[in-house]
Amino acid sequence: KWLALRSVLFKGLAYQRDVQDLLARPQEREAGLKWARDGSAEALAQYAPPDRNVTGLTMDWTAMRIVHYPDSMLEPARKEARRFLLRDPPPPHLHQRYLQKWYGKIVDHYRGSQTRLIFTRLPRGPLPRQYPTEQPGLLREYAAHGRVTLLDEHLFDSLERPELFQDAMHLNAQGSEQFTRTLVQELDALARPNR
Repeated sequence: KWLALRSVLFKGLAYQRDVQDLLARPQEREAGLKWARDGSAEALAQYAPPDRNVTGLTMDWTAMRIVHYPDSMLEPARKEARRFLLRDPPPPHLHQRYLQKWYGKIVDHYRGSQTRLIFTRLPRGPLPRQYPTEQPGLLREYAAHGRVTLLDEHLFDSLERPELFQDAMHLNAQGSEQFTRTLVQELDALARPNR
């Protein structure tokens, strides 16, 4: 909290490391900017997820610990898995305030336009934590008033398996293909009545 406050009050401190890096490596920074301008869209469009998976990854949610890692998972990936899987959820009141602010801005921005906002819950991971049943949320309120369309929140539950993830957060090639196929079918079904 102190670092965040210090960065807000003294903006120069927040930029200090970045400015030092720019002065030390100006050509590399310029090349990075050129790639971001000219090549990043194509690289993202051509991205192919790896085939690797995290089969063998097991959790003990009661003890909040990873019981077993796949032998192929190296220490940096194990550390990232611990960071992602064992993190505490945000406090509900702060999370709700954050969603109200940003979802509200998005929904308000498109109010009165022809744009249809569609929300879906992404696959949560290879071993998703089971939370208590959710109370009616902000997006459900928007959907009830016809401001957004919500896809079934359990649409991608079947993808939440270690064999379909390349790490603790990201789908692998097989999982991405199944995700895309399912999403396209759902969007096609939504669009069909309007044809």
